[in-house]
Amino acid sequence: MARKYLFLVIFLAGILVAGCSGAPAPVEYTIEMTEFAFSPDTIELKVGQEVTLHIVNEGALAHEFMIGQEPMQNADGQFVMYEHDLFEGVTPVVTKEGDDHGDEAADTHSDEAGSTHNEESDDAHADAADDTHADEGEHMEGMDHGFMVTLAGNDSHSVTTISFTVTEDMTGEWEMGCFLDGGSHYTSGMTGKVVVTP
Repeated sequence: MARKYLFLVIFLAGILVAGCSGAPAPVEYTIEMTEFAFSPDTIELKVGQEVTLHIVNEGALAHEFMIGQEPMQNADGQFVMYEHDLFEGVTPVVTKEGDDHGDEAADTHSDEAGSTHNEESDDAHADAADDTHADEGEHMEGMDHGFMVTLAGNDSHSVTTISFTVTEDMTGEWEMGCFLDGGSHYTSGMTGKVVVTP
């Protein structure tokens, strides 16, 4: 009889330990950008997980990295950005490392909301975004385009690292995308998938 109780106590203790183990183990991905793809093209994350993404441009052209939902088009039909940004309300930690051109290769800055943008591509996105809701009379210049990192081409030694903790609001299926050159990178297939599960 005592052995049954001992077994039951050990069994219940195991369940409690498993249930109280906390957040899932941290995960780290290196995402390579080329003409016109992300590799890997699918990453899986869990709520509460600490995530580190190392973004590298292996291509000859400049590329940007964004994660969002519902790609938006301007009046000319060009894809310009996402309606919803994965990092809305979250400020990821962004670090750059590499050769002497690292600061130029990963050109980012933070706005008041803590999102990171590329200054040159911001102008292009702002111009394109102005036309997105032109029929509705909305002026979108200077709007928050979401978190983006842009890396110059021919500089695979430069790495931009994005670190963040997955929140419940991120649950669902998201898309990685590059909208440079009037959205031509996006329409050429430069997309990937980010799946966030509870």
